[in-house]
Amino acid sequence: MPPLLRIDDVLLCHGTPHSDVDYLLDDIVGTDLQAADAVAVASRLAHPLARGAGLVLCGHSHTPRAIRLADGRLACNPGSVGLPAFATDRPVWHQATTGTADARYALLERRDGRWQAQLRAIAYRDADSAARAAALGRPDWAHALRHGRMP
Repeated sequence: MPPLLRIDDVLLCHGTPHSDVDYLLDDIVGTDLQAADAVAVASRLAHPLARGAGLVLCGHSHTPRAIRLADGRLACNPGSVGLPAFATDRPVWHQATTGTADARYALLERRDGRWQAQLRAIAYRDADSAARAAALGRPDWAHALRHGRMP
């Protein structure tokens, strides 16, 4: 998959249009992620492929969020199916947590020319995934999969 993909008026990126490892909808505050404001998100979307996109879908933080920008664009991170929390030292040590083991997704629909998102959560078979993570030497991920937060 390319790191950046535009399909009609939908832009898909893992992090931001400029970076796979930067967050679009989140800021690192201390050791946690917090929702970025609309001004910060809009500045991170200053990219030629983002112009005219009515919907920007991102990931990277695994944290479900949706924000409507002043120009009408919708930026959405549907969350994660299979890793509801993690810790990393890039660019500085921090963690992302959803607080539940649920799988996250978004229902997206265009109504009257504007994209809408409904963020959803559904029970996830976390025991199977947690056992696999533990068997692979990742007890931290096993805990995250069971509880939606890091140990």
